[in-house]
Amino acid sequence: MPITKRRNATPTSPKRSNRKKSTTTMNKKNNGKEFHGLVLTSAQLLEYPDLVAVDGYLYDLKGFAKVHPGGGQIRAAGAYDATALYHSMHPFSDPSKSKLFQKYKVGVHIPSEDDPKYNFNSAFAQDLKKTIRDAMGKDSWYAPFGFMLRTFYIIAAVLFFEYMWITTGNIWYGAALGFYHAQIGLCIQHDGSHGAISKNSIVNSSFAWLVDWIGASRWIWMEQHVLWHHPHTNHQLLDPDAQSAEPAIVFKDYTKEIPSSSNNNGKEKKETVTPLVAAQEWITHFILAMYGPSVVYNFKYLYTMRHNDYVPETVASGDFMAKQRPITMAWRLFYLFRTVFLPYYIAGANIFASLFIVNFVVGICLTWVFVLSHNFEGSDRDPLKLAEGENNTSAGYGSKTNDNNNDANDICWYKMQVETSSSYGGNVAMFATGGLNFQIEHHVFPRLSSWHYPRVSGAVKKCCERHGVKYNYFPYIWDNTLSTLRYMRKVGVLAVMQHAREEF
Repeated sequence: MPITKRRNATPTSPKRSNRKKSTTTMNKKNNGKEFHGLVLTSAQLLEYPDLVAVDGYLYDLKGFAKVHPGGGQIRAAGAYDATALYHSMHPFSDPSKSKLFQKYKVGVHIPSEDDPKYNFNSAFAQDLKKTIRDAMGKDSWYAPFGFMLRTFYIIAAVLFFEYMWITTGNIWYGAALGFYHAQIGLCIQHDGSHGAISKNSIVNSSFAWLVDWIGASRWIWMEQHVLWHHPHTNHQLLDPDAQSAEPAIVFKDYTKEIPSSSNNNGKEKKETVTPLVAAQEWITHFILAMYGPSVVYNFKYLYTMRHNDYVPETVASGDFMAKQRPITMAWRLFYLFRTVFLPYYIAGANIFASLFIVNFVVGICLTWVFVLSHNFEGSDRDPLKLAEGENNTSAGYGSKTNDNNNDANDICWYKMQVETSSSYGGNVAMFATGGLNFQIEHHVFPRLSSWHYPRVSGAVKKCCERHGVKYNYFPYIWDNTLSTLRYMRKVGVLAVMQHAREEF
């Protein structure tokens, strides 16, 4: 039940905040020591970076992180409602039945009326979980030997091309290095960040840190991708990817209106678009390629430890994230030293090529894979919107009644994940994209190693057919690409037309 209006609340630093006792508290102490009997709303939770909410309860995140089997990186989820995150990462666990988890319960979380109400135990969810368990049998969900073999091949290729780029300054070696840096992002760090490589948290963390090797940031990636994108896929207010490229290009379907949003100072701002958006299908790929340089040279977000305003300031202002800032800065300087300074100084590489070639190619490779996954004909930019009337079970994501006696507005989280994602190709594409061509399988079970996606995809598709859930599959990447371009043309034209109507 994440915070729909989180950006409208003026975030303040927990250390500087003058909190009023508008909630019921007992034995409250600052900095996450004791919060017994604490009651917080979604907006108030933003001021507690050492607390996390799951299923309507508050937990001492700082204390739990010390004994968490998956490692202390969960502290990145401070001041956050991690209900959807928890259930997606632990699909077969009930936090209320975990003695270890309950040991750190410190209060009650009161979600707002606008917070989405996800259902993780619908009939479809139960069948899908059973389907995956049956498909995997007794085999481990974590990375097998084949995954590790590919990993060491990619790392070896990265080291080779970095050496050649630094010593020769040849632009083609720089481009090849960018390609293999992208392979680290797609095939290695992605699984590590999701905890899908090993049961050992140190192993997962080691591979997750490789995202800093390629010029990004582990913690900022976790905030944007793991904490916000995955739980709320394609939601135009909750998913940071929905507006990540505006105003240059748009992904949202502005069929009715251009919504307003706010910056993180609580001030409303109107969404805007450029005239080029009407023909954005021709320039989308080139603009997205600049994602690489924009990440590498944006030191502001390293200071704030946020990718954009979608991550509330207070979520990134706790002690844990503050300690990561100098480490993140050091990694970034090390990246620039290897890929920009050394090729220019040692090999005499063209300065423009030194500044852009590696991260430009990384941007081309990464962004296109991710754009295809959730932007195609029929993709829903408002997956939480329920249809009205008797047909809301088939047309929406919730149901008026169900076997779990949940609220009529409950949204089947698994159905939402399936119908807002697409898959394409098979084993060859899996090897090249780190399994991200099987985006549906990845989104419903993010802790399943990407190596296993081809193995379970057929079973997932049949399960969807049994429950009338739309499984978006394209035989080839070109089919998905053409569908994406048609979608981009549609939403671009609609955005320009609607913006013109708003102006007049």
